Amino acid sequence: MLAKRRQKPTMEFVVGRNIRFVHPMPPLFAILAVFVFIVILCLQDRNRKRALLPPGREPTIEDVKRIAKSGDKIWAIKLYRQIYQVSLQESKSAVENLGD
Repeated sequence: MLAKRRQKPTMEFVVGRNIRFVHPMPPLFAILAVFVFIVILCLQDRNRKRALLPPGREPTIEDVKRIAKSGDKIWAIKLYRQIYQVSLQESKSAVENLGD
């Protein structure tokens, strides 16, 4: 008795009436590739924000001013809240008034 050969998973796309495109990569690998790409983008964004603060010290109001002037007001508001333990509304108004 001969053993049956197992078929490799493929994705088949119908392009036209008689044209078919068979891709050897299963859909799971495509989903995994997209997931890895998204994770890399998130880590790059996190590292960009870390670079705004000098390593090894607590953030100060000068850091908040510098970040707000650079255009990243949302992160400046988060940092202000972390420093002074105030509400979102208070920190938003304070960061907006820093530029004045």
